[in-house]
Amino acid sequence: MFRWQLVLFAVIAGLGSGSLQAEPKADSATLGLRAQQHLFVYYPERDIYYAPAHDRWFWREEDGWREADSLPVRHADALNDGVQLRLDTPNPRLRHEVVRRHYAGMR
Repeated sequence: MFRWQLVLFAVIAGLGSGSLQAEPKADSATLGLRAQQHLFVYYPERDIYYAPAHDRWFWREEDGWREADSLPVRHADALNDGVQLRLDTPNPRLRHEVVRRHYAGMR
């Protein structure tokens, strides 16, 4: 037998007996599952997010978070440099406190 055939036989025999186990690769906090990444442009001076894939804006108002296809003019006029970031959620408000702390120096 060729060496590769012996290795293949050993692998197949191991699978049949249940003795082979693979360690899951942990790429994120999802316990071995790859979390889907969502691209946003974040504007730290106003705590505004833009999701280019969905053409959606997310921002905070006094009474909570808002989401819409367009940004109110009062916010759009004041936007400066945004930073691109990827989050593991399609709703940036769920990670906002972490993002805000990280970019606090850019305000």
